[in-house]
Amino acid sequence: MLALVIFRILNFIAASFFILSAFVQYNDPDPELWIPVYLAPAIISGLIGFKPSLSESKFIKVFDFGYIFFGTILSAYLLHQNYQDNFIHWVVHDEVGREFGGLVIVIFWIIFMHETSHLSVKNWLSSVFIWTPIAMWIYVYNNQEYRELWPQHCQTALYPEKTDNSYSQEKQR
Repeated sequence: MLALVIFRILNFIAASFFILSAFVQYNDPDPELWIPVYLAPAIISGLIGFKPSLSESKFIKVFDFGYIFFGTILSAYLLHQNYQDNFIHWVVHDEVGREFGGLVIVIFWIIFMHETSHLSVKNWLSSVFIWTPIAMWIYVYNNQEYRELWPQHCQTALYPEKTDNSYSQEKQR
């Protein structure tokens, strides 16, 4: 029973994280691609959070397979076309690298949550996995110096009232 409660909570946390990820894409150069990339798994995770038995439905299995298949192709394309010398630097500081990283997070979430049959294994893997990007996100968005390294549309995604001038003024204080 406890494992099922944890499973549901983790799906709601993931749904919230993916909704937030979709939201910050509104000012991205190509939001029409990246909003659905995050919104689709957010909806699926939310539905499974409300009704865990859906994770075994044919619709979810087809969605999972399709997302993993096409997401892996898109990830491979992004990696092949845009990868630079330093992988960590690329994923953290390059727009396409961050898009690649987000897509990989969603793919692994789907694999951990929906392709693993043991509920306790799902809970353990997904607990570790979903908290890692959330912790990284909190760190990045609370670290002004780190945010300033990003392009303008990324710097203001969660702080739209901030502009180049307000960042410069805060930095001088």
